[in-house]
Amino acid sequence: MPSCFPAAVALLGCRSRFTFDLMTATKPFSLELTIQESSGWLGRVGHQTMVGRFCMLHAPGSTLDDAVVAFVAKDAQTSHWSSHERSLTSEQALEVASLVDAIGMPARTPDVSGVFDTSDGWVNLLFRVKKDQLTNSFEIGMQSSGFEGADADALRNLLRTLCSLSGYQGMHRFVVGSEIATDVAVEVAAVPPPPLPLPPRPEAATDASAPKFCSHCGHGVGDRSYPEDGGVPCWNPDCQQPLLPQHVTCQQKRCGHSAPLAATFCWHCGADLRQR
Repeated sequence: MPSCFPAAVALLGCRSRFTFDLMTATKPFSLELTIQESSGWLGRVGHQTMVGRFCMLHAPGSTLDDAVVAFVAKDAQTSHWSSHERSLTSEQALEVASLVDAIGMPARTPDVSGVFDTSDGWVNLLFRVKKDQLTNSFEIGMQSSGFEGADADALRNLLRTLCSLSGYQGMHRFVVGSEIATDVAVEVAAVPPPPLPLPPRPEAATDASAPKFCSHCGHGVGDRSYPEDGGVPCWNPDCQQPLLPQHVTCQQKRCGHSAPLAATFCWHCGADLRQR
């Protein structure tokens, strides 16, 4: 075997890794990527929620160089559709093209698949890539745990870059993997302030005079009773009478629970209360 053969193999390997950078960027080509997102609850057909498009025409040395990225998305709160579109420079477009090449499209289908979990919703992403005359498409069905696979990180990197360039920040965090950084001004809807916290609830009564049962209906109060001032209603929604400290204490050993004055036996241990 000639001594130059291993070196030639190594050279070919390096060339394959830099095919896009050294060859594609110097030749004219067209590239289009479309993304469709739909989502919904399990057992439901769901709705279309987003459409994304990246398109470029690369013609070095001419005036035909052009590229654009756009997302049209439906707001989950208002159901209104908004558009995020931006023209790209040749350098930005070539960066996106290299990221598309990194996931293998359109030459092959990326190695990605959705992660199964127990959430009650679903998200589907449909990708279609056309480079010159070669077209390929694939779909990912996922839940709230996103997707995985050998090309998962490369695909997330592509999605983050597209969102950043367009100014679209509505893609699910479990899809893109992290915060979207963008230098495009994005209108953010005003978020209402959180409700004021409820006042602290009075501590449960611990003294012996606090009732354990309503003296009107016999409904158990237990540890939920308030210090009695005559104004706290019974917990029974069909009663609502004020809880009053009118009770009898069971004299059974190891019991000591309270019962209404009209009770003839202890609601807790069943002891006869008629012997008072």
